[in-house]
Amino acid sequence: MVDLDLDVCRTRDGGIVFVDDEDEFADHQVRYAYPPEAIARATTTAEQLRVALTEDAEPFGRCRRSWLAGMSAY
Repeated sequence: MVDLDLDVCRTRDGGIVFVDDEDEFADHQVRYAYPPEAIARATTTAEQLRVALTEDAEPFGRCRRSWLAGMSAY
């Protein structure tokens, strides 16, 4: 697994979806000499996930709600 720093987050109430750590990603691009292809792929993937979370596309819609409901029992 490789962590390219970008985190796609949704607030607990589901109201806000955002990409976090973009500043860290920008810093690491320079520090670790990320290749342009990796930068493009990470940025594109983060945006695709942001859209999917915003639109409640599966598995981030109903599946997420039932999974979280099951986890809250613990």
